[in-house]
Amino acid sequence: MISIFLSQLSALGIPSEKLPSDELNTKLESGEPSFTIDVQPDNDPTYLITLYYTTPNYTIPGDTLPPCLTQLVGTLYDPVTNDIDKCHPFLVKDGRSEFSVSQVKNLLAGRCVAHCFRQHTPFGYDKWYHLDFETRGPENAYRLVTTRFSVNHYIQKVLALYPIIEMEDPAYPPIILEALAAGERIQIQLREGKQITPKLIQLHPAGRIRFNRTDKASATFDIQHKKAELLCPTDKTSETLA
Repeated sequence: MISIFLSQLSALGIPSEKLPSDELNTKLESGEPSFTIDVQPDNDPTYLITLYYTTPNYTIPGDTLPPCLTQLVGTLYDPVTNDIDKCHPFLVKDGRSEFSVSQVKNLLAGRCVAHCFRQHTPFGYDKWYHLDFETRGPENAYRLVTTRFSVNHYIQKVLALYPIIEMEDPAYPPIILEALAAGERIQIQLREGKQITPKLIQLHPAGRIRFNRTDKASATFDIQHKKAELLCPTDKTSETLA
């Protein structure tokens, strides 16, 4: 039985060396109707996920059902104070979550995550997800905002406007698009005159791509209108890459 539970956690993106095998086995053997397990899915000490297991409220004659994974709560801690910075629950159904543990972390960090539905069909479409940290819902959770948007189409159009070295190699655009859609922040090389400057790019809520300089100044580029908006106007090291 334990192998089934561990395979579900692996499907969530928890590395094998981080799987709570012993703790989960102990909890299952104890016969507790519900329990929680904390897991640090990567090497970031500020990120923690809590797995909630609950026994189904229905029964099968002659059989006892084990607890099921019903919820995953992601928590980001402040690296200085160690207080909770962001925390949000994600529903798990039949052992499956809509988001992997890395995508949960990216959502809590304020980035967008995109999913493609009906891929490779004429009816394919994308959805963007991000957490609205200004609005609280039931149980004090953030509001998960969903926007139907052709992510790849607009990202390619915007990135093509800038002299990004990696985009010159046909092998790199699909990798960059996949990483951005997963909510990752990735480093690229940008030509600026005779110089090549490393920058970090990420998907931003409201249909935008954010470029971050290595000195942490940043500018946001609106995908739909191709208009640069400076996020740090008081920072003399900030610049618009239009």
